[in-house]
Amino acid sequence: MKKFKFKEGARVMLTDNLDLSGSLINGSTGTVVRINIPNSMSSLFGVIYVQFDDKDAGSSFINKQLPEPLRSCVAVEARIKPFWYKIGGKWVSVERKQYPFIL
Repeated sequence: MKKFKFKEGARVMLTDNLDLSGSLINGSTGTVVRINIPNSMSSLFGVIYVQFDDKDAGSSFINKQLPEPLRSCVAVEARIKPFWYKIGGKWVSVERKQYPFIL
């Protein structure tokens, strides 16, 4: 399994539509404000807080109860994406879990 290599302050771009009506769409850009991954867990079980450039993006996902630096951020979790893969002439269904953005 590959590890992600980015840190707080990194610029990211969504690679999936998270909320069409809330403008969290493929291509939306933002800045990583906090990476919250429990020490005992895989990096894919954490939450990455992103402040998107469009201040209205993800407004329904913003939690005003969070500490001040995170109040304008969207919590992004890793997503499971199923797909088909051919092994030895046979198609099998597999899943990939990843965060829906790139650097």
